[in-house]
Amino acid sequence: MRYEIAMIASAICLASAAVAQEQQAGNQASTNADETFKQLIAKCDNTDALVLRARIRLQLGRTTDNARDEAGKLMEQGLSQCGEGKLDEALATLKTSLDIAQAGVTEKFGQDGSAKVAAAGKAAKAQDTAEAASTGDAAKKPWWKFW
Repeated sequence: MRYEIAMIASAICLASAAVAQEQQAGNQASTNADETFKQLIAKCDNTDALVLRARIRLQLGRTTDNARDEAGKLMEQGLSQCGEGKLDEALATLKTSLDIAQAGVTEKFGQDGSAKVAAAGKAAKAQDTAEAASTGDAAKKPWWKFW
């Protein structure tokens, strides 16, 4: 009985080791981030454009397929414009790409993914807190609004 259990355990260990070697977790960009960043800077060294690219890439994973394709093409076009020295056109293209990606997030999840909406929500919460503090009616708040 012990022999059978030992054989099964060793077979599982060997199989999992083989699978782990085949998967090769990560990609070239994640395993060699310094080289990836140097290649990106070589194409376009403007920090505003690179920040817009990063914001677009964050949205691409959450957006619809159509918006992902269109925003991705515009992102590449904007980076190539930046590399050619057409900075104003590149920033405009990248902003358009970000707007398309955010619109796709809104369409997919049914809520606005832009920073303006998040800032408006924080402002409304701050206003509610200020009103409660100014009236001194902390006892009149619902039980679930204890903060």
